Amino acid sequence: RYWRDWSSDVCSSDLVADTGLQSDVRISSLAQAAHHGAFLGGLGVLIRSGHGSSIYGRDAQGERIVGGWGSLVTDCGSGPWLGREVLKCAARTLDGMANAMQKGFLDSVLRMAEVPTAVELFERIESLRSVQGSFGVRKYLFDLGVLVLKLADSSDAFADLLVSRAQEHLIVAARLCTAGLTSGNRIPVCLRGGMLENSSRFSKTLLERLLREVKQLTVLDQGLNGAFSPLIGLVLLALDLHKPAEIHKQAQHILTRYGMSEWGKPQMPLLPSGLIN
Repeated sequence: RYWRDWSSDVCSSDLVADTGLQSDVRISSLAQAAHHGAFLGGLGVLIRSGHGSSIYGRDAQGERIVGGWGSLVTDCGSGPWLGREVLKCAARTLDGMANAMQKGFLDSVLRMAEVPTAVELFERIESLRSVQGSFGVRKYLFDLGVLVLKLADSSDAFADLLVSRAQEHLIVAARLCTAGLTSGNRIPVCLRGGMLENSSRFSKTLLERLLREVKQLTVLDQGLNGAFSPLIGLVLLALDLHKPAEIHKQAQHILTRYGMSEWGKPQMPLLPSGLIN
């Protein structure tokens, strides 16, 4: 069964049975672990944009996930998605179909990536594919996506357009996710992932748009950071704790005892206080 569904009990039972393991094993997803770390088992919508993208929401009635099908088909608004847009621009330029804005954007990407020609972008992709497989390709596309964020931060018009499109994909997915939650109450949102960590401007404008365009969403007291990192969320899922108080107590214990404070707490930049409502 596809990895996005690994959090389901039926799928977990089937996979564990196939391994022959007798111990209590639970299989989860990165999105679920990130949500658990951010909201400590409570209600919320987690928007992930990194090497992939997904929207994971939970309310009192259940949970819903939108996206997360992998960079081959979707992961819209993620780093690899932006990286593929760079490659599309390179192909259009090589074929003589790019406009002046796209050509200028591509020249900037090539300079920042220290790649002499547009053709070499494709050569590097194929070289990585043959040596490192899909992981190497996804990492390279993510790195290209980070360059797009940097160019948008420096007022490149085409990069800014691509970043706006990435945000639009995430907003549409968030709207679909919250529409599938049945409580009808406002629900806190948390942002996670490498793309959001690489650009405070991207994080800030995305959150502004989310709060404006998805009316059900509000912001945690901690801003967009949430409580703890996805890694702590993964540990807490393994402990199978259910009450928010005991989850928070155990998370603090883990951080204190094992010195995980550097990577246990979210590292994303905090937003200006004016956005915390």
